[in-house]
Amino acid sequence: MPNSTDDDALQFAKLFAVNPAEAFLTSAKSFSELQHNCLNQMARFWQSALSVASPAEVPAASRPADDKRFGSEAWRSLPGFDVMTRSYLDYCGVLLGSIEAVPVDEKAKGQIRFVLRQLTDAISPSNVFATNPEAMQLALETGGQSVADGINLFLQDLAKGRISMSDETAFEVGRNLAVTPGAVIFENDLIQVIQYAPSTARVCAIPLVIIPPAINKFYILDLQPQNSLVRYTVEQGHTVFLVSWRNVTPELGHLSWDDYLDYGVIRAIEVALAVSGAERVSTLDFSDTGEIGLLITEQSMVAREAAIGRSGLLQGKELALVFSSLRANDLIWPYVVNSYLKGKAPPAFDMLYWNSDSTNLPGPMFCWYVRNTYLENNFKQPLKTIQCDLPLDFSSVTVPAYLYASRDDHIVPWRSAYVSTRVLGGETTFVLGASGHIAGVINAPANQKRNFWSNGTAGADAENWLSSASSVPGSWWPHWAEWLKSWGGLEVVARETLGNDQYQPIEPAPGRYVRQSAL
Repeated sequence: MPNSTDDDALQFAKLFAVNPAEAFLTSAKSFSELQHNCLNQMARFWQSALSVASPAEVPAASRPADDKRFGSEAWRSLPGFDVMTRSYLDYCGVLLGSIEAVPVDEKAKGQIRFVLRQLTDAISPSNVFATNPEAMQLALETGGQSVADGINLFLQDLAKGRISMSDETAFEVGRNLAVTPGAVIFENDLIQVIQYAPSTARVCAIPLVIIPPAINKFYILDLQPQNSLVRYTVEQGHTVFLVSWRNVTPELGHLSWDDYLDYGVIRAIEVALAVSGAERVSTLDFSDTGEIGLLITEQSMVAREAAIGRSGLLQGKELALVFSSLRANDLIWPYVVNSYLKGKAPPAFDMLYWNSDSTNLPGPMFCWYVRNTYLENNFKQPLKTIQCDLPLDFSSVTVPAYLYASRDDHIVPWRSAYVSTRVLGGETTFVLGASGHIAGVINAPANQKRNFWSNGTAGADAENWLSSASSVPGSWWPHWAEWLKSWGGLEVVARETLGNDQYQPIEPAPGRYVRQSAL
């Protein structure tokens, strides 16, 4: 199927004209003409395809080599499915390619592109039983059992209200996830503070306080023993404290951003200082920002603030759906196809089990955060925001910082993360890991997988940093552990008991809060 012409793109662009009246008057004609041209192109393509003798003679394939949806031989060996796939991909190309001619800014183009991508991903032939040769072939081979199994899996997920990504019977928090030994030594309505038991005879005098993002449960950093960042850090000779955020309920829907700082972050640091006797702590923070900003507009933000800005909840399942939609062909549709069309239950996978364990957020906290980060980018501007009665200026933060980003991250684009090296006022060490948002972070050294880049030339240009950086095979964890130890102070004898007279152990790690489910 040939590419769309420039005239087609210009006609399609009129649908998004800045002048609403002009858009209204021309939209019907413009879209009709674009559809007409696309249908003519598809007709010529099918006519040509059906007249050849074999699939190898079908004209100009546009099938990406790495498109997993159509990777099996069944899509290529049967001419009808092969042609259907190619025409679908080229039609998607017509729609998405036309966006470039739309006379709006890049953010608006990104928003249009996102919506069209959701549409084109959803209508893929692979998502429908009647147009998926793999599913039909499996149904024949199993005498229809795969269809029955698929219906059963669909009904199970319908009862859950979400698509299953992992065998959820294989894992349990506290049994085979989040099992690093420790105890909850403090709790309030918002957090529990966990102190982990030392596993070395001597530890760094300066403790490490881990503050995970409130939008997820902390045990992504403490999965199974072989891929637990918490356990690894303890084994490197550090006293580790960690914040476990509460999965808030409606009675906590009034909590604000300042509440999360005051009763969460600051309180946890105070506890760590009191227990360790140190004058300062090292802090490890994992934050989420990035591409999701395309979905946030002033209008949508005003609506959110009116609905839950004073009190209420943003439900965890809503957040989970948004993040999954950013990579629908990886995090939604493969599970629909494998479970419902092929009748194959998802395998056990600890990261995806965690990914489905969603967390609620208070409306006021969520609205303040989104407006001041994604929408207005106020955090970056010195003294633009007041937090806990103090104006914020990151350039006044002069402590050394270790900044990690993942190269294929769809949530936090690494070039945006690199900007932090110019915003903070102290010495920064930037490291870029391979893979995506979570898989890049949770990369235990024992796995001997992937690589990371470090020691690039500092400056404003992220690409220049990468071109000058050294690629190191394996995990970035040892590099970070070495950096952390250089700021850990003198080594002291590890204490045999957790907590102190003021902060006594309340319950064993991982505590109650992490086990609470979202609504």
